[in-house]
Amino acid sequence: MEHFIGTYDGYIPDHDCDKAIKYFEDESEVKRTLNRQAAERALPSIKKDEQLFCGRNNVRGWWRELKPFFYNFDLCLKHYVEHCGLQGYYEEGLQFTTFKIQKTLPTEGYHIWHIEHGAGFDNEPRALVYTVYLNDVEEGGETEFLHYSKRVKPKKGRVVIFPAGFPYVHRGNPPLSGEKYILTSWMMSRESNC
Repeated sequence: MEHFIGTYDGYIPDHDCDKAIKYFEDESEVKRTLNRQAAERALPSIKKDEQLFCGRNNVRGWWRELKPFFYNFDLCLKHYVEHCGLQGYYEEGLQFTTFKIQKTLPTEGYHIWHIEHGAGFDNEPRALVYTVYLNDVEEGGETEFLHYSKRVKPKKGRVVIFPAGFPYVHRGNPPLSGEKYILTSWMMSRESNC
């Protein structure tokens, strides 16, 4: 791991990635996904993709199927915090939040440089960002980090974890050779541990 940007392969099995994509597509068919341009009033040159917010309340049936996915993700996260020296903080200081599944068509996406500062739905500060790539993208679609000259290529089951604030300025490069699916969210810092 360089610069606290952790990239991990082998934790999330292909069949769990396929389940997440299928769930997204099933929800898209019944119009439960959000177009970010409409939902966030974003210019198409800045944000253009489709997303589905997922939490225990709106994905009850699928949540049971997703348990192995998050069990494996948790193993990956523990590996990350051990390498960063955050073991004690992991147990008491971090909590999961609602995640989202995103679908990005070729040449679309969120291309501007940005950081994931701010607070989550419960006003708790974001501590870590994670993304799980749900499919392979042969050309384009990388997560690129401005200050570290680093690009993480989308590979099915690959996980990338990094700190949420500055200097982790990053962007999602547009996929060029096909659609890109990701599952992404933040780990929040509990206020009592800030």
